[in-house]
Amino acid sequence: MTRRASTTLFLALLLLATASAQAHELQDNRATLILRDKSHLSLTLYVAYAEILHQFLAPQRPLPEFLMVYSALKPEDIQRQLQRAQSHFQSTTHLYAQSGEIPIAN
Repeated sequence: MTRRASTTLFLALLLLATASAQAHELQDNRATLILRDKSHLSLTLYVAYAEILHQFLAPQRPLPEFLMVYSALKPEDIQRQLQRAQSHFQSTTHLYAQSGEIPIAN
């Protein structure tokens, strides 16, 4: 599969997932925390990815327009934008405990 085809497929799936989530009313962002032992915590974030990308990359555009415009970008351009948004999201996501901030690793 070419890079362009995989990016287009990704964005089509993203659009379908967004429509599906709205149809089933799963629009809330949420987190699941699991304490594995006294020092291992698993964190899973469930987020409306299209909405987060929209808010970060082009909040001035309506969501459907944003999806259409960004799905038409060249694969290298969308990859660059997705990496920029992911870096921003990871750097602004923090987890705190009573002892202070807990570092998040991928």
